[in-house]
Amino acid sequence: ASDVYKRQGNLSQLTSLTLNDNPLKAKIPESLGNLALLEGLSFRNCQLIGTIPSSLGTLSNLGGLDVSNNKLTGPIPTTFAQLTNLRAFYVDRNKLTGVIPAGIGTFVPFQGTYLSFSCNAFTGSVEAYCDEVKDIPSGIDGFSYLTIDCPEVSCSCNPTLCQCEEYACNIAL
Repeated sequence: ASDVYKRQGNLSQLTSLTLNDNPLKAKIPESLGNLALLEGLSFRNCQLIGTIPSSLGTLSNLGGLDVSNNKLTGPIPTTFAQLTNLRAFYVDRNKLTGVIPAGIGTFVPFQGTYLSFSCNAFTGSVEAYCDEVKDIPSGIDGFSYLTIDCPEVSCSCNPTLCQCEEYACNIAL
């Protein structure tokens, strides 16, 4: 897997890259931002370090990004607000900091949007998401959800949308 990981920036036709559960122990390469056709990227539980590259925010086709359960630090790049096709965004269980940028993920009723920010050191509010989801009924297939750390990040939305996951943060990384 490490050889593929080193060469991925040269794979211009790649639409999906999944390297979950591999002990890569490396940084996410900036060159991934050159993969213009990329729709899905998953590095869940890969012992990644460093920051999330801002170049990933230029991937206009990106619909899913999972970098959960790693050791990533720093803020979520503000360029991620440009990812209008992003429907699944998992950054839970890292060491990320700062305010969650408004505009990450677009909530589309009945199609599902899944944003998981819990088990980090985020601050601020996700109230900007509340207006987008207030009319989405709960208990339906494709229902959108957002997981956060409470009370560090405030969320007064429908409680079925804003799920506090404080208990899950005690799991060893």
